Amino acid sequence: MTCAVCSAPAFQLDGACVFCRSPIDSGPAPAADLIAYLALRLPRARARKGVLGRGSVRGVTVQAGGEPFSARLRKEQLELQPELDVALWIDRLLAALSRDAVAEPEIREAVIHAGWRLR
Repeated sequence: MTCAVCSAPAFQLDGACVFCRSPIDSGPAPAADLIAYLALRLPRARARKGVLGRGSVRGVTVQAGGEPFSARLRKEQLELQPELDVALWIDRLLAALSRDAVAEPEIREAVIHAGWRLR
């Protein structure tokens, strides 16, 4: 379940993809897909994997807009910091990344290359 426009995991905010704002009608993607996607796309993200650093990505942390963001799977449940609904958390993360993208070309390039809409 991915967005047809930006290939991000399908999470809706007001009937549109939270990443690129294109119309989307599919249900939410699995939480593990979101964590792995963010770990791959965000240049400053720190990914945490399973035991001994092996296996799939189980968590990701990133500092954006002077604010810490983290997402992790714990007992197959998604835990987010700050505690928000998944779509609102992603939207807040992207707004913070957009503020950083003004001054940091590496962030700006990663956001634009991913097809995400700057806020």
